[in-house]
Amino acid sequence: MRPLTLCRERLDRIQRILSVNAGDLTVREFAPSFSVWEWEIDQATALGWLKIETRKPSTGLP
Repeated sequence: MRPLTLCRERLDRIQRILSVNAGDLTVREFAPSFSVWEWEIDQATALGWLKIETRKPSTGLP
């Protein structure tokens, strides 16, 4: 099986979706809601087109 490659059209679509949503979506929301595969997000991140930030969940009372 040959590895999948991210095409320019898919990258444009990912960037368009992010611009409409103010660039703030979780991967869990992004992939199923907009029919974007997680490997596409991973490749776009590896190529430097996207940035994934990991946020720690807020803890309860101190």
